[in-house]
Amino acid sequence: MALCVCGGCATTITPPRAPPDPIGIYVTDYGRHSSVLLPDPRGHLTEYAFGDWDWFALRHTAPLDAIGALFFSKYSTLGRRQLKPEDGQNIDRITAATRADKVAQIQVSRQRAELLLARLDAFYEAHIDTVTYTPASGLWFVRYPGNYGLFYNCNHVTAAWLRELGCEVRGTAMTSRFVIRLRERAAAKTTTTTMPASNPARAGAKLGNRLTYGPAGG
Repeated sequence: MALCVCGGCATTITPPRAPPDPIGIYVTDYGRHSSVLLPDPRGHLTEYAFGDWDWFALRHTAPLDAIGALFFSKYSTLGRRQLKPEDGQNIDRITAATRADKVAQIQVSRQRAELLLARLDAFYEAHIDTVTYTPASGLWFVRYPGNYGLFYNCNHVTAAWLRELGCEVRGTAMTSRFVIRLRERAAAKTTTTTMPASNPARAGAKLGNRLTYGPAGG
């Protein structure tokens, strides 16, 4: 019932105004699931995603498993993969590389992006002994302390990461339906845009993806 009520409610992301030393990060929408992609100084993008261990990492996806994940989750998980599209600034290529339904770019402070990436990488490496690969998502997963649930799902965690990056996030973040609200510098106004849809025809085929679970860039 809660999912039905909140399914139509969008979560609004307002990027920081004129962040120092700006850099583009990416927010994905896979339909029900979201993630962030952070640029690594070594020249690739690192995607991080949160979910239930059994459902997301082990792919136990029967109807009863869904109920268990939402209400009786035992463990959560942090998933990671590193991507290197031919053009790391091109939305179409990034959309094709991730196979997300939609991808949006947000400009944030480079320092904030690097701090978040370093924090997530450090946690990931500390739990590398639990790593498992899931072909369905192309992600490598490690166990994460704390439970996943209806009111603490992947989209809530994506929203929390965006706040760390200096974004203002309004809404329940129950679903992956994020709306980007852009500020116009001169008039100090805001404009709202939905996340752009993918366009595989423009994306090209040679993406050069790398799936790794060791140190970033390894």
